[in-house]
Amino acid sequence: FPDVLVARRPANTLTPILWGDGCRLARGHIVAFTTNHMRVAPLWARKLVEALESGAIGSAGPVALGPGPDRATAAAYFTRFSLFAPHLWKARARARDIPADNAAYRRDAILRHPDLVEQGFWEVEFHRRFETEGGFLLMEPAASATLIGSAPFGALLRQRYRHAREFGESRVARHGEHRLKLLLWAPIVPPVLMVRLRRRVLPASREKRLFLGALPGLALLSTAWAAGEVVGALRSWPKATG
Repeated sequence: FPDVLVARRPANTLTPILWGDGCRLARGHIVAFTTNHMRVAPLWARKLVEALESGAIGSAGPVALGPGPDRATAAAYFTRFSLFAPHLWKARARARDIPADNAAYRRDAILRHPDLVEQGFWEVEFHRRFETEGGFLLMEPAASATLIGSAPFGALLRQRYRHAREFGESRVARHGEHRLKLLLWAPIVPPVLMVRLRRRVLPASREKRLFLGALPGLALLSTAWAAGEVVGALRSWPKATG
């Protein structure tokens, strides 16, 4: 690949920041995102492009959990990808959100929002903008990927906390949510997240057994998320309007 551009960033740079930098440096009409823990299907790129050619702004495939995962990997999977498990997406369908870790987007649609790109590619923020513009996202089962590992659990906790801190700050500064409301809701965030994750797991399946084994890690990750949201809300001030 003689025409590939390699750009290096510090080792602790958050993945959405890397994605944002990659989008700015890209030259094609379509930009795809992934991580080094994903293994994609043979027709991955072709199927994502076909979905975009049907009119979608973004397309993604389901994410499966690889064989024999340790508890940290299982916890990372259920925390991040339970909403995008293959059993939930058996046919191409529109979705309000898609997993950027296994997705492709029209690059021009992303670059229309320089205020967001400046902060990196935090996909939910872009998805809401696309929705406001009348665009749509697609889940494409034939573009599936498999999660085959994760960061060490300590690093995963720190990453989850940092992501939530950015999210909490954005909710107050960008979306005008009340800081006090976020603070009051913080104690019940972990159990609510755990209940949501459990509902997405197939009964009497390998996933159910793995979910039960990952419960301690899931509890810690959910708590890290709640703590990050609180800190983000505390350090943020709503942006002036008008």
